[in-house]
Amino acid sequence: MDLARLLSMMNNLEVDSGDESEDMPPRLSPDLPSDQLRSRMEELKKWHKRQNDLPPCAAPPSNRALIQSQRLRSRSEQESGQIWQTFVGSPKNHSSKPLEELTTVSISSMFLHKVHKGQYLLCRIVAPFVRLLASQTVVEDPSGAVVDLSIYNFPATGPGTLHKKIDSLFPVGTIMAIREPMFKLGTQGGNPFIRVDSISDIVILDEHDSICSNVNWGFPLNSPLPSTSVDNLKEIGNKHFQRGDWLLAVFAYSRGLRLDKDAFLLRLNRAEAYLRLSYYSAALFDAETVMSSNLIDSKSRWKALWRAAKALYFQGNYSAARERFEESRKFEGDVDESKEWFQRICQREEELKHGRFDWARIFRESVKAPHIQHIAEFRGPVEVRSLPDRGGGRGVIATAAIEVGQILVVGKPFASVYPSDLPGKERLLSFNLVTGTVDDACHTVLISKVMEQLWGNPESHGALFNLYAGAEYSSPAELPESHSFSSSGIQFPFKSAVDIDVMRLEAIVSCNAFSPIPIEASLHLGGAERLSQQTETPSALYLFASMFNHSCLPNAMWFCFGDVMVISAARTIAEGEEIYIPYVTPSGSFKERQDGLRKHLPDECRCELCAQDRADGVSNCQRREQLMEKIKSASTTQQYRRLLTQIEETYSSSRGNIRPELFFSKHGLGEMLRSNLKQSHAQLSKSTFRSRMKETIELDLAALKNIGVAVQDQPSGLPISTDCFPSFLSRESLAAYYLSIAVNYLNLEDNSRAVSWVKAAEWVVRAGFGGDKSFFYLLLGKLLDKMKIRDFVDSVL
Repeated sequence: MDLARLLSMMNNLEVDSGDESEDMPPRLSPDLPSDQLRSRMEELKKWHKRQNDLPPCAAPPSNRALIQSQRLRSRSEQESGQIWQTFVGSPKNHSSKPLEELTTVSISSMFLHKVHKGQYLLCRIVAPFVRLLASQTVVEDPSGAVVDLSIYNFPATGPGTLHKKIDSLFPVGTIMAIREPMFKLGTQGGNPFIRVDSISDIVILDEHDSICSNVNWGFPLNSPLPSTSVDNLKEIGNKHFQRGDWLLAVFAYSRGLRLDKDAFLLRLNRAEAYLRLSYYSAALFDAETVMSSNLIDSKSRWKALWRAAKALYFQGNYSAARERFEESRKFEGDVDESKEWFQRICQREEELKHGRFDWARIFRESVKAPHIQHIAEFRGPVEVRSLPDRGGGRGVIATAAIEVGQILVVGKPFASVYPSDLPGKERLLSFNLVTGTVDDACHTVLISKVMEQLWGNPESHGALFNLYAGAEYSSPAELPESHSFSSSGIQFPFKSAVDIDVMRLEAIVSCNAFSPIPIEASLHLGGAERLSQQTETPSALYLFASMFNHSCLPNAMWFCFGDVMVISAARTIAEGEEIYIPYVTPSGSFKERQDGLRKHLPDECRCELCAQDRADGVSNCQRREQLMEKIKSASTTQQYRRLLTQIEETYSSSRGNIRPELFFSKHGLGEMLRSNLKQSHAQLSKSTFRSRMKETIELDLAALKNIGVAVQDQPSGLPISTDCFPSFLSRESLAAYYLSIAVNYLNLEDNSRAVSWVKAAEWVVRAGFGGDKSFFYLLLGKLLDKMKIRDFVDSVL
């Protein structure tokens, strides 16, 4: 039946508009005040509970022609550049029952408001897909009854995906079993539909599977079945591969392997496609399967060895990767490329064992692209221990004495998403019911990306589901079971090797995701903070880093080269001491920190900084925040000085030196005075100029005291204490701050003090990053040129 006829039929059919008195969900908007938004989200949770408590009821009879025509029309009318709205933390189902233990259910016997436990729906696709927020299609059961199907989170079907690509994954005629399906109505009514949130609930079948034996479909297909030739499927897969559509290539090769499980060239090609997708476990499984055959030629064996070696390399198993590369030398291959991989393995082993990294190379790579592949993970003298008084019941402890700046952890993300990974024409708006916040697109897409990486690397299940998932989930007493690919039965990617609990996964990502803002983005005061307030910031999940507990005055700090996280000591740490990192920007106001921590901590933060702010009193904290807003718009130095005095008065007289708002306001006054000096320099006497410039420097030095840096004006040595790094500035911003002081001393023709502050900046880079002179220039070179002090710095360093 063609599209025009279907649309004509649909226009002649009436659609029930629904009962206006039905219980409707509360409306949410990102423009609502945060307190009101959280209140509405709590109302929405209650609404979802009421919906889940509704008794199962029979669905209205479906009209086959109407449902198919509606789907076709929505496909033809879909516009680009839309804004999609979704909810994280809303009730979602997943099945943990093997398909073999379930019994079949038909569409006509399914009930609304019910998860059909113990059952599966055998169905096939009868309409092309429409990608809205979900990938939507129409399926039929063997009797010919039809229903809408919405699939969420399936890889290669996210924002920006073309319809034809989804059709390649799921062509009309695809047979599937949906484990323990949920049958429901949409929040705004409409046709009943089956919603699948967990990609592990879908098992893709074909007519040769035992489950499909003796099944007769009530209606013929309107579209021809896709190619069933092994050679044709290989060619289709190769074309997808050449276009960079890796998962589409995987599905084509996999369909060919269903026809001939011994077609080793298809398996070799699929292994390479898996590598491109970072499904390293799947790639290794395919490569080793080919290697186990005695019937392959030497060239194919070489390819299998190389693909297995690469998979092991990216899994961090460098000794096993070396063995595979060594074995490949018996066969033909590119000698130069082989040397390059052996060199990489040596570099990774040096990083892994000794924590020695070529930060200059890594920084250059991160500037080009955020996703860094060639780096090892490193873990210093730290370990996870049980800490019952912590929210997650665990924490990271030092197993030896640790020095200032010592690298503790270098970690690659389990998954990461950057704004550059998102399509440009669509926007995604997500209301997070777990955290009570509005998530940006990167964080929302990260949830699907984490699910995809688990799907392709099922052995990670234990480590991933061991992470804190909020107060509603208890931490597992033991590490959850891990999984691997099976050599029998229906195989990946048509059947997941692991059952994925979507709701818990959403909670895990919501509670543990970091924003890996690159260090070059914060090379000015407040740079990282301003970047974090932009509409789209990157989001990533790190398995080991998520084990650290939070403090606003931490003894360790983290920074990122691209999506690689580095955690290093901010001060000396004793053996047995717990190590903390900041989950939120420590320089934020007390309220900003508490609001940001709400999604991470079950209780209020008990760190020293928060204790001091509480001791100052709620009214003083609120007034301090208001004054910090006012001082940003101060137009005269007199107004600025008056506000600065008022900010000082919000602190208790008994409070210690740590008063971060004074750092930013004192530095701000210094900047205003320098700006005025620049404009009036020609009219000032030399003594007046020097006097006023000295005042600006004194403000900068006094400001450092308020973030915990002791300044020592001495004829030799560094002008600052080296026993800690302040947590209120990134290390690159601190180095830039010290360079700016050097510039001001140069304006006073005080070269000796200028030299000492340049050396202070060099110490920050060396001790804070482990970087050498070349890295210093890579990181700060542009700033040196902007400050016009490169020649002077050259003479110092």
